[in-house]
Amino acid sequence: KDRDGQLLANLSRETRIRLALVELGPTFIKLGQILSTRPDIVGVPFAHELARLQCDVEATDPKKIRKLVESELGQPIEDLFDAFEEKPLASASIGQVHRARLKTGEAVVLKVQHPDIERKVRVDLDIFAGLAQLAEKIPEFMNYRPRATAAEFQRTLLRELDFSREERNLL
Repeated sequence: KDRDGQLLANLSRETRIRLALVELGPTFIKLGQILSTRPDIVGVPFAHELARLQCDVEATDPKKIRKLVESELGQPIEDLFDAFEEKPLASASIGQVHRARLKTGEAVVLKVQHPDIERKVRVDLDIFAGLAQLAEKIPEFMNYRPRATAAEFQRTLLRELDFSREERNLL
C-alpha cells in the first residue's frame, strides 16, 4: 500500500515504477525524468508516466521553504517581497519554483532547492557508482558502459545543483 493506504497492486506497472523512483529520492527521480525523454528505449506508455516526474513531485513544506529562502537571502520574506506564493508553481527532483512580487512591483519566479538536496544527491550518486561498477561485470551490460554512463550522469546532476550556473546564463 502507498502512504494513503491505496493498494499498489491495482496501479499500472508504469505507475508503480514511477512511485518507486519517487520513494527512492531525488537522484532516482532525475533518472526517471531522463528516461521520460526516451520513449524509443522505455516505450511510449512508460515515458508518458515518467514525464509526470518533470514537475509533479511532492513539494517541500512551505515553512521549510520560507526558512530556507530567508536564510539564503538574509532577510524575512516580508522585507524582500510584496507577495510570495507558498504553493509552488511546480516541484521537481532538485527544487521547486514560487511566484513572488518584488517591492518594486516586478513579478518574479523564485527557484528554490529542496533542503539538504546536495547531500542526498551525493549519497545516491555513490550508490549509482557502486551499481555501475557491479553492472560492468555483467556481460550483457558491458556495451552500455555503466561506469562511464554513471560518471556522466553524476557530472550532469552536480552541475544542475549549481544554481549559480543558471543565474550566469540568465544574464
